[in-house]
Amino acid sequence: YMSQWRFEVWMKSDEDLVPLETPYQYAKKYEGFHKIIKELLPKCEIGGPGFNMSGSFKDFTNLLSCLEQYNVTFDFISVYAYCYEIQSHYELDDLSTIGIISLDANHIINNFISYQDYLRTSSLYKGLPVYITEFGSTVSVNNHISESVFQAAFLIKNMIGLSNYCNCVAYSYFIDSSRSFTQNTYSFSGLISNIGIPKPSLHAYTFLNHLGKNLISTGSNYILTSNSSNNYQLLCYNYTHFSKNYCFYSWDNVPIEQTYEIFDQEDPLNLYFSLEGILPGRYKVTQFSLNRNYGSVLDKYLRILEQGNISSTELLSLFMSLREDEARYYKQTAIPRQDIYYLMGKSTLELKVTLEPHEIILYEFIRVL
Repeated sequence: YMSQWRFEVWMKSDEDLVPLETPYQYAKKYEGFHKIIKELLPKCEIGGPGFNMSGSFKDFTNLLSCLEQYNVTFDFISVYAYCYEIQSHYELDDLSTIGIISLDANHIINNFISYQDYLRTSSLYKGLPVYITEFGSTVSVNNHISESVFQAAFLIKNMIGLSNYCNCVAYSYFIDSSRSFTQNTYSFSGLISNIGIPKPSLHAYTFLNHLGKNLISTGSNYILTSNSSNNYQLLCYNYTHFSKNYCFYSWDNVPIEQTYEIFDQEDPLNLYFSLEGILPGRYKVTQFSLNRNYGSVLDKYLRILEQGNISSTELLSLFMSLREDEARYYKQTAIPRQDIYYLMGKSTLELKVTLEPHEIILYEFIRVL
C-alpha cells in the first residue's frame, strides 16, 4: 500500500519566496531522504522541489539547472499553485518587485501550463510529470476566504481547468490548525474546521467526486459527464474573481464581516442546457445547491453578526469552543440543499439554470422509465 505513496522533499523558503537553503544544501538533503525511502519502498515516487509558481519563472529554471548539476534524480517535479504573481514596481527610481493577487481569473491554470510546457521541451528534466502539491486561493491566516463559498467555486473551476493537464492536484490543508486563536495565528485554510464542521470547499470535493467516468462536455461554467446512457451528471458554477482593488492593495487582512466585499460585483449567471440524443423516458433529477444559504457555516456566522450584540472576535472565540451538541448541530446543518424532481425527455432533455455569484449546483439525472 505504501509503495503507491508519493513523497515530496521541498526546498525551504520564507514568506517572500526567498530560499532558505542553497541548491547544494537541498541536493544533499534530497539525497538523504531519497536513499532512505527507496531502500524501504523502492517502487514509490519521490519528487520535489516544491517550487511556488507565484515566484519568478527564471528562478525555477535556474534552480532545476543547479539540481541537474548535482545529479538530483526526481520521479516527478512538484510545484505550488496560488493566485499570487510577482510584478515590477518602481519606487524612488529603483525597480523592485511586489507580490499581488493576479487579476487573471485563470492565472493558476495558465501558469501551470507554461511550467509544464517548459518541462516538456526545454527542461533538463524533460518528460517528468508535474504535480501540484499545494493548491489554494490564499496562504493568509488573517482572513476567512478559504471558509467562504467563493473557495468552493474557486476549487471546482481550477480542478476542472487543470484536469486535462495535471495528474495530481493536492489541496493545501485538510483540517484547520489548532494553534492559539488568541495569538492571532489560527489557520482557517482547511476543508473542515478543527471541530469537524464541513466547509464549502469540502462540499466542492464531494461534488467533483459525484461526476461520472465519461466526459461529455465542459465549458467555462460547467462540466457534463455520464456513467451510462441512463445516468448523467451536470456540475455548474458561477465563479467571481477578486476585485481589482483587493488584488493590489489589501490581499492579507480582511475582517470576517467583509469577506464577500472583496470580490467583483457580478450579476446572477443564466445557463441553458439541451442534452440531445438521450434515451426517451422520465428522468429523476437530484439537485444539490451550494450557496450562501446552504452549505456554508461561515455565512451562518455572518448572519449572527448581522443581528448585533456581539463582535466578530467574540464570535470567533465562541465558535472555537462550541459545546458538543452545538458542534453536532452545525455539522448536520452546514450542508448543501438537496431537491428531487422529475423531467420528461424524448430525444432531448432541456434545463435552465440560474446561479448567484459563488453558487454551485450539481445535477444527477437517472432514467427511471
